[in-house]
Amino acid sequence: MEAVTVDAGRHDPEVVLAEVERGRSALRDAVANALRPYGRLAATTAEVCNCADQVWGIEITPVATNAAPAYVVHPDEGDEVIVGFGNTDVVLWNEDVDALAEQVRGLLDAVFAGRVVEVGTPARSRAKLTLAHGAVWNVGAVQFGLPWRRRQRRTYQPYTAPTQPRPSTE
Repeated sequence: MEAVTVDAGRHDPEVVLAEVERGRSALRDAVANALRPYGRLAATTAEVCNCADQVWGIEITPVATNAAPAYVVHPDEGDEVIVGFGNTDVVLWNEDVDALAEQVRGLLDAVFAGRVVEVGTPARSRAKLTLAHGAVWNVGAVQFGLPWRRRQRRTYQPYTAPTQPRPSTE
């Protein structure tokens, strides 16, 4: 009979809390880095926590009216993240927190740059995102029937900071 080794650290509350905070920190950095090219006034961010369900997240609300709002949700003891934008949700998972944060940043880079086309209803939305290096991700609900080109599409504008009115020269 083989001995089974159990990672006792995963049940130590201090280790679990440190892992949770490391994941949150990596996701905060991913959101901040994706927003950086647009300036700090391009969107508001708010951290939200549902302690009963042990879920934490960041809501991102753009100033530009036609830009896609977004959010990132991370269960406290999970290796998955839900990224939402417009009407579409994407579930990503990876045991490597840094790799997961990079995936989140890649999606948010596309959303913030306005490289998103979306079809479907809020409950069954599907989107095409063009990532920074040109790859296209098809994400969201699986939809059969009409070809993509025949669906009513929503496109989102890039995030932009509010412009200051120019001083009058008169």
